[in-house]
Amino acid sequence: MFLLFLLQNFYNENLKWYVIHYLRFCYRFRGLLITNEWYQDEVKDSILRLSLELNVDESELHDTIFIHYLPDQFYEDGRKNYGGDTEFFLHLFEKRDLRFENYLVPIIEEAEKKMPIKGMICFGQGYMSLNTIAERKGIKIIKEDISPIRERQGCTQTLFWANMEGKLYHSDECQRRYERFLAEKSDIPIFSREELLALFVQEEALPMIPLMRAQPKYEIGIAQTGMSFIPHIFTETRTIDEDLEWECERLYGRGDIAIRPHRYKFSAAESLDNRADIDSFVLSCKRVTSVSSNALITAMMWNRVACCKENLLSGSFMAEKDFQSEKVVDLKFLNYLIFAFQVPGFELFFNQNYWEWRFTYPAESEIYKKHLEICLEKAGITREIFKLSHDERMRYLLRLRGCDEYLINDICTYSENQQVDYYMPVSLLLLGARKYYCRNISQDGFIHSTWHVDAADEMPYFSIDLMGGVGAYIQSFKICIYDTEGTVAYEKTISGVEYMLPSEMLKVSFQIKGQYTICAKWNYLNTMDFLKYSAQERGCSSDIAIYRPKFPQAYFKKGTQIVLYGAGAVGKHYYKQLQQMGDCKIILWVDQKYEQCVQNGLPVSAVEKIQSVEFDYVLVAVKDRGIVREIIETLSKLGIARDTIVWT
Repeated sequence: MFLLFLLQNFYNENLKWYVIHYLRFCYRFRGLLITNEWYQDEVKDSILRLSLELNVDESELHDTIFIHYLPDQFYEDGRKNYGGDTEFFLHLFEKRDLRFENYLVPIIEEAEKKMPIKGMICFGQGYMSLNTIAERKGIKIIKEDISPIRERQGCTQTLFWANMEGKLYHSDECQRRYERFLAEKSDIPIFSREELLALFVQEEALPMIPLMRAQPKYEIGIAQTGMSFIPHIFTETRTIDEDLEWECERLYGRGDIAIRPHRYKFSAAESLDNRADIDSFVLSCKRVTSVSSNALITAMMWNRVACCKENLLSGSFMAEKDFQSEKVVDLKFLNYLIFAFQVPGFELFFNQNYWEWRFTYPAESEIYKKHLEICLEKAGITREIFKLSHDERMRYLLRLRGCDEYLINDICTYSENQQVDYYMPVSLLLLGARKYYCRNISQDGFIHSTWHVDAADEMPYFSIDLMGGVGAYIQSFKICIYDTEGTVAYEKTISGVEYMLPSEMLKVSFQIKGQYTICAKWNYLNTMDFLKYSAQERGCSSDIAIYRPKFPQAYFKKGTQIVLYGAGAVGKHYYKQLQQMGDCKIILWVDQKYEQCVQNGLPVSAVEKIQSVEFDYVLVAVKDRGIVREIIETLSKLGIARDTIVWT
């Protein structure tokens, strides 16, 4: 048996996202989950999702998964006794807490009577008492967190930080293991930085790969932490974001420093700014520093100098302490960090058999090889790739990612003389279900975007996302479409000012069949300037809250046929996003109040029509869990299999 701990610490939104994965582990391996009482609703939601995923009744999951809730009163009393959250969490991370131990020890002892406890998994560093209990009982504890390579943010895979020998948010264990790895002197395959990026980063970042060789705009960038105060960091250092700003300002002019607030600190207005995109932010800087942000690892991947004052992140012992250094991290270490120190994928990480193997302390090279095989298999690659030259390997990886040949050539034959606008580095053209990305060129105050498209079937229109998911104030836009002879087939100019939200695209009505070159010349004002101006015109605050549910794209493969259930606010946003993306196809949109929807001009049908169409999944676009249960019951009566129903 394994004990799994999801206990309140700092990034509680991350904790909620983890619940279903911990529950899945408990169901597969008969583990015991210990979490906070205030997560009960999230546990109920996750059990419902898991029942749909596994095609089992909720009652079976409730009977199989063992859960203990740490009472909310424990935290309420702690806040009173210590004067607030800050001091109480500092106490929990720095010192033993007898109340916590008196609650936890009897649970562990009762579990030990049923079967041996082989290990513990804990999100985050874990309280001092938890680590003490594990040490006293001789139980190995795995402290984990998600790495910067994560599918939730568009990467091809999810990798985990996982420490067994020391503190999670420190580089000591990584340093010891890397030294063992070097001592083994194993012959292992090494990817270049370009190849690592082609293998892992989100598809919209692929056109930016050549910008590793471009001239950065800033001398140094500061990636701020998610909170002003993070207890487990404060137990190690008193360094905060402002200290880094003072250090950088001592060495550089203010115009040579870029600052990226963490997304948890964004106001609604700031969240539309392109600095939410960590890749383009890192590329815009020669160096990147942070107290403890994963941005340091991202900087290592993008061939930028990673700088830090403290070693509070796995791998940070390889970062530069000199904020004027120009030394990038060693490529062999970067491969080790990704393929050996990090654990690839939910399936492997939440697998008891894997951790029992790791508890035998295999050679670091064996861990490297095992993880590498899993990453390659997930990407659909065999070890034959290492027989190719670097150029062949790079082109193979880019084709595997769906890049067109023009984009592949642009990535592999980049001219360093081209100017870069790091705020708008990439644009997207959507032609049916096919995505065409291009790397933008900045020249004479305008941005130039060029796509080479090829349509086998006649397409009545195409859509353009100029700004790569960033809101901006478009000042002018000119589009030209050329046929294979170089003749202008279409030309149009839009002058004046138009604001576009991050989710909005330009729709161009032009029938395309065959090969065309599409060129756009445009310029813009950034989002913050627009929002400040707009708010002043209306006499209101610029902190504007905008709610748009995001379609759960990670759940569906390309080409999936979906029945969309629900035409409320969530359903309408899903419908619009699915039409824009084109990756999945809505074959039917249903709602109980379909007649009212039809009157409002929406193409919505009766729920019963589901029985007459072929589909892969029914996506329930409803927020309320109680209503979702009623919908599932209705669908079951219509003969819809539970494992085809998705609710996120």
